[in-house]
Amino acid sequence: MAKDRERANAAQLAAAEKLGNQAASLEARLRVVSNERKLALEQVSFLEAKVESSANKFSDDLRRATYDAKKALADSYLDVLVSLKEKWEKKKAATDCEARLREVMTNIDLFKEIMNNNLLASDELLRLRTKEDLPEDFFARDSSAANGADDVTKRSGEFAAPEDLIKVLVFGQLVLLDVLKAREVACPGALLASFDSLDSFRGWKFQALATHKVAEGPYDTIGFDCGLECDVKTNKERSV
Repeated sequence: MAKDRERANAAQLAAAEKLGNQAASLEARLRVVSNERKLALEQVSFLEAKVESSANKFSDDLRRATYDAKKALADSYLDVLVSLKEKWEKKKAATDCEARLREVMTNIDLFKEIMNNNLLASDELLRLRTKEDLPEDFFARDSSAANGADDVTKRSGEFAAPEDLIKVLVFGQLVLLDVLKAREVACPGALLASFDSLDSFRGWKFQALATHKVAEGPYDTIGFDCGLECDVKTNKERSV
């Protein structure tokens, strides 16, 4: 009996020792698996961070490339607009110069016709009134002698005042109408103008020399310049 009990205890002890060894082996295996799992999680986290960084970099590169492309397109469009603006300004300047040249040539031809034909102010006023379809009383003078003298003095002063003649436009018929009206009021029946010399037209410049003083005023010579400048000489200055 005692021997059987010893054998049973020895067998149980051997089984317990075997289970202890198996438990130690499993525990070591569990530690290895746990370490491997920890490393795997670290690798996953690293890969996730790398993926996120790559996505951010791709997004930044795409945004930068899109911005550069849009900027290049906008710069090209701006260059086209600037070029078109420069061409338009040059064309506009050329068109304005051509229009001004046509107006100047028209007025020069008109003055040459007046001077060459020795036209009277009254005849030219009548022709211009008919051509421009103006009312009959457009050039009518005041019937009152006193008021008429005041109007003549006022018109002559306005026409000959230096501050009013600094910027006189020689373009258009209105300037010519004012000149003819003032001359007709001041000197009825007088010749409009005469050439000083053929060189007067050289350099786009000409003069209208009055054969009579305008209402006995201090100005008897009025020079017109196509550069939009007007020169007025007094009798005293001419004598000097």
